[in-house]
Amino acid sequence: MKRIGMLLALLCAISCGPLSRAADAAPSPGQKPPVLTLAKLLQAPDGAAANWDKLHGKVVVLEFWATWCGPCVAAIPHLNDLADQFKNKPVQFIAITAEDEAIVSKFLVKKPLHTWIGLDANDATNKAYHVTGIPTTVVIRADGVIDAVTYPTQLRPENLENLLAGEPSGLISRSPRGDSVRVGELPGDNDHASVFQVIIRPSKVDTLEMTSDGASGGGSLGLEMGRTYSGQTVKNLMTSIYECNPQQIVVNGKLPAGKFDLAAKVPLAGRGKMNHLIQEALESTFGLESHRERRMLDVYVVTVDKSSAKVLKPNKGGLSSSGSVNPMVGILEGVNQSMDAVTSVLANQLSCQVIDETNLAGNFDFDVKWDPTATPQAKAQVIAEQLGLTLTPAKRLVEVVVVDAATQGAASPATHAAAR
Repeated sequence: MKRIGMLLALLCAISCGPLSRAADAAPSPGQKPPVLTLAKLLQAPDGAAANWDKLHGKVVVLEFWATWCGPCVAAIPHLNDLADQFKNKPVQFIAITAEDEAIVSKFLVKKPLHTWIGLDANDATNKAYHVTGIPTTVVIRADGVIDAVTYPTQLRPENLENLLAGEPSGLISRSPRGDSVRVGELPGDNDHASVFQVIIRPSKVDTLEMTSDGASGGGSLGLEMGRTYSGQTVKNLMTSIYECNPQQIVVNGKLPAGKFDLAAKVPLAGRGKMNHLIQEALESTFGLESHRERRMLDVYVVTVDKSSAKVLKPNKGGLSSSGSVNPMVGILEGVNQSMDAVTSVLANQLSCQVIDETNLAGNFDFDVKWDPTATPQAKAQVIAEQLGLTLTPAKRLVEVVVVDAATQGAASPATHAAAR
């Protein structure tokens, strides 16, 4: 089964590439924001200026992004909705990128952003705000103080309304990762000396659930690739590492309680083996053994609703594949996604395997909303209806991953690490 790019994480943040940052501390809530050093503003009215004197009295949303960043592109419909909703209120959205104007302008023709566009001069603003991965959203109160550092899809209309009323937004800032933390590493690994490692350790109490996957910078053997999971249960880790939906994992016995962080880093030449290495580390750490088999299960079958006027929108822009889902607020957004992504979200809502029998080929763009207080079945039906699909209960032969307690007993879950 294909990986679907971390789409099922409740709080999803895919780091599109690490950046080297200065040694001073990153700006945090309650502090004054650093200066905005922008070479040019696009889509701003004549006379507009991106400085804190001019912006004082407004709630400001800084969105650090890039045209090549899939999760950034996936968040654009959500940001546009917010910008449109608050366009007549003292709220200013500024999307900041270090890319060239020609690249950004060409992108905006295909994928408009309803915000000011700030062209970062020599990456100065990204560095000042210690942006180690994108998308990153910084929300500044009307009195000129940082309220939260978060992700674009976590920002809701009620958060901005709270700030306009002079109250805290209610946003939970993401846990600081530290300026020197790269994808595939954990806080404290500041010298980046290892060229291969898999680390598993218990999460801190306040660690948010998030994932990242991508380049980890350069090492003695050249470019390195990394993957990081933070604040994950063992079941969630298995879902990603075994490349399947939660409903396809059958656990015989009891999994370890609590949440864990996992980081893996390999040279570029070893990227294809990274998932296997992580699986070996996970099973040896927690005393697990797994095998795959096929079982007849109750499932839902998804087909095209030929009576509906709604259809999935084929992707024609050639943009990178990305997506995000937030069941807590009822939002699903995807760019250049296959039907695997859609069926995985439906399966997650229903807690039941969903089989794709649509015969739809290619990739799609979608932006779906639903009532987060509805029943799982009602949510799934609403998602399907908005995409022009039908869900029907059925029985099918499905491959599952069976996980058993290892015969040799479990290792201590305190810390598992392999490095050289």
